[in-house]
Amino acid sequence: MKVLYLWINSKVCNPFIYEKIDDLKEELSKRYIIIGNSAKIGDCAIIGDYTKIDGEVEVCNYANIGKGVIIRGNAHIGLGAKIGNYTKISYHSKIGDYANIGKKVNIDYAIIGNYAKIGNEAEIGILSNIGIVGGEVEISNYANIGKEVFIGSYAHIGLGAKIGNYTSIGNEVIIGGLTNIGDYASISEKVNIDYANIGNYAKIGKETKIGSFVNIGNYININEKAIIGNFAKINDYVKIGDNAKIGNETEIGNCVNIGNEVTIDEATIIGNDTSVGEETTIGEEANIGCCVKIANCAAISDYVSVGDYAIIDDHAKISDCTVIGDYVKIGNSAKIIRTIGIRGSAHTVSYWGEDKLLIGCKEYSISEWQENFKKVGIFEKYTDNQIEEYKLYIDTIARIHKNLEYT
Repeated sequence: MKVLYLWINSKVCNPFIYEKIDDLKEELSKRYIIIGNSAKIGDCAIIGDYTKIDGEVEVCNYANIGKGVIIRGNAHIGLGAKIGNYTKISYHSKIGDYANIGKKVNIDYAIIGNYAKIGNEAEIGILSNIGIVGGEVEISNYANIGKEVFIGSYAHIGLGAKIGNYTSIGNEVIIGGLTNIGDYASISEKVNIDYANIGNYAKIGKETKIGSFVNIGNYININEKAIIGNFAKINDYVKIGDNAKIGNETEIGNCVNIGNEVTIDEATIIGNDTSVGEETTIGEEANIGCCVKIANCAAISDYVSVGDYAIIDDHAKISDCTVIGDYVKIGNSAKIIRTIGIRGSAHTVSYWGEDKLLIGCKEYSISEWQENFKKVGIFEKYTDNQIEEYKLYIDTIARIHKNLEYT
């Protein structure tokens, strides 16, 4: 003999003792409960009014099925599981033991692990696997989980978060409310995302921390234990190494490669196609141009501006407020304390404290420029006035450099 409890006016009524479910056919009909052929209802289960349970469904002992629930064929409701009012569970879905499914949840052919908790009005997509190992996943109200998603044990999905199709969420991941994660993303274990938009095919390494109001593009690869600050923006095809730190309000352009142990401070801009070597530090509000190559262990201070296609070699140090022009090359272990940048009528003139001068994309020693400025000017089709203009720039910087040698 088995015992079945039915809801009456939101309260559990006295138990019904039966041998076969057909013995309760009249009582179930009064409450508009439909239980299909070959369905298995466990001992001491509770079923609410207006519920429909298809054939071949298995409801285990002590399960609690709310009002207006629909459970489709071949679904499995685990021991002591609780299903909230008006929830829909599709064909072949499996709800683990002691799982707690909220009201108006829509589960489309998914596997929900033991002790999982899913909030009201969440959407679980087709073929999703939610905490199938160990369980104890928590999915908050209004979350939307795409199809064929995997969510590991002890993960937490916040209020209204959206997880795209075919995405994998590792064990003990915390995803904050209203976070949006695209399709085919991979979030490794113990990642903490406060509130972010993360694009398709993103890959986030374990124990990475992502702050609030962060925007992360498509095809991103962020390695282990990185830290992404609040309001940061990381564009498409970026690679960020282990233990890297990206400051608040910093923007990383497309196709940027940031090495391990790099620190980029607040409100800095890194241009497209730039690479930053391992253990390099870049200060706050720096502006690094496009296609720049920064080698390992460089130190770039606050408010520095580096032009496009510049090269900064290993262990170079650039002090606060320095301006490095386009195509400039800073050598190994160089220390740049002061720079001069002049926007001439034809090309920019760049000087950075060394016996070198860059005009346009041509770099020579200062003495070579003094000897050959007229030939270069004619080759570049300068006017006579422009040739004299650039002679003045070269001679002025030559005097400055000579004075610096004696200080």
